[in-house]
Amino acid sequence: MACRSNPAPEPTAAGSVAVRLERGPCFGNCAEHVVEILDDGTVRCDGREHVIALGAQRGSIAVSAVRAPQ
Repeated sequence: MACRSNPAPEPTAAGSVAVRLERGPCFGNCAEHVVEILDDGTVRCDGREHVIALGAQRGSIAVSAVRAPQ
C-alpha cells in the first residue's frame, strides 16, 4: 500500500488554505506530516513520524510566492 493523502480542509479564520500536502503512514519509514501554505504566506507543518522536527512548526513565505502566476 502506498502513502495516502486526504482532501484539503475548509479555510481557516487566519487565512484560506492555498496548498495542503498530507502524507500518512505507510509500511516503511515514509515521512508522516501535513504541510499547509495559506494565502497570506503563513506556512504550517505538523510533523508526525519519521521527520526531522516533530509537532507543529510555523514559518512564512512572501505572499507574491503564493500568488505567483501559473
